[in-house]
Formats: sequence, C-alpha cells, structure tokens
Amino acid sequence: MTCSKLISALLLSLALPACVLDKDLGDTPPDTASDSTAAPSTGESGTTDPTVTTGDAPLCPGADNFTCTTPFNCVDFPCGGLHDLFDADGCPRQRCALDPCPAGQVCYDTGDWGSCNASGMSCEDVDGACQCGQTADCQDISYCVPVELGPPADCFAITDKDACLAAGCSEASSVVPMALDGDTCVCGEPEVACLWFEEDEWGSSASPGAFYFKATGEVVSFPGIWIDPPHGWAACEGDASAPPACACAETCGGF
Repeated sequence: MTCSKLISALLLSLALPACVLDKDLGDTPPDTASDSTAAPSTGESGTTDPTVTTGDAPLCPGADNFTCTTPFNCVDFPCGGLHDLFDADGCPRQRCALDPCPAGQVCYDTGDWGSCNASGMSCEDVDGACQCGQTADCQDISYCVPVELGPPADCFAITDKDACLAAGCSEASSVVPMALDGDTCVCGEPEVACLWFEEDEWGSSASPGAFYFKATGEVVSFPGIWIDPPHGWAACEGDASAPPACACAETCGGF
C-alpha cells in the first residue's frame, strides 16, 4: 500500500461513529462477596455447619439458673465432694428427685441419709467472674454424683449380712437396738446393721458404743466405738440433740 492510500484509510476510520455495547446483566454472575443475603455455610449433608456459632457456648449445658460464661472457681462454695452442690468441673449437679441420673452416676438423697443441703442456687457473670449464691436453708434434696463417690445402695435398709456385702456396702455389723418405753430401757435382740463409709478405710475401738441413725433416730449399741462413724450415723455421747434412747447405752450396751 502506498503512503497516500494508508493516510486516506486512517482518516476514514476516524470519521466513523463509535459503537458502544450494552452490558447484559442477566449473563453476569452475582458478586457474592458483597451479597448480604448469601446463605450460611453448610456441611457435607447440606445442613447448617454446627461449627459456625454466635456468642459464648454455655459452660454447664442443661444446668438450671446457671448463665456464667466464665468458669466457677469453687472458692465461695466447694466442688466435687459428696456433700457439694457443684461437681468437680464447677457445674451445678443434676437434681434427680424426678429424673434419672446419666450413666456413671447415682442419685444421692440427702434425707435418706439424715442430711440436708441448700434447696436452691444460681450463678451469673458479675464483673467478668462467675458468682454463685445458695439459699440459706437446708432441705432434703437429691442430686447426681459419680458412682465412685456416692453410696452403692440404700445400705441402711438392708438387714441381711450377705445382701449387704453383695450390694457393695462397706460392712455388716451386729448391733443391739435400744428404745425407751416411758422411763424404762428396752433392749432388743441383736440384728444386722448394714453400713457404708465414705472413706476406703475405717475402724473402731474394742469397747461398745451407742450410736443413732440420723434419718430415723434409731439408737443401737455397736460392738465398738467408731473412730469415724458410718455415713448417716452419729455418736450418742456428747451430742445434745441425740435421741432420748441414747440414755440406755449403759443398760443395753453389752452383748
């Protein structure tokens, strides 16, 4: 092409009107990064991913009156013992008056064993710490404890030696029941008292001793004086609240 023809072609192209293409929005993919209605993330099953959470998860799931998001430090109230309303993790123990305990736990009824505890409690975050309070009463309540912590059975209700040991209770002792009929001491026939101790070791002296079961007030003479009484029992001697039948210890104390 000659130089004159090239210049003519360039001038002709500059004279033509510009052509603008309309943008087809229907063929353009949405900008998901800025779409405020985007669906939540889903797992492989197509359901909402359970790992996507909002807020703080409860520290003690299912616990009534516990809203703390920080752990309870077990300073104001002890945790983890048989007589504690908090478990070893600082969570309120599940009540079991109506509902069964989970696997690995047993229901401990304080009243059956002659004890009591606060009937209510609550915990909430205060100034960044979990603070708990208990009612200032002592009622017969039931709560779940680990099987290795609580009594294996209602040992106090078993009157047969073999059945006592088969139930996992600690000891079957021969005792003499004592009662007052007016001012007269009535000594019963020897019977079996099925006992349970919180500790793995226990012992008594060789001389007879009078004790009473706190839940019923039943008074008996044991063949020895317990160093630490069986669970639910208390020594007559030195106890101002002991039943009147404890006065029969000298009359019915021998075997």
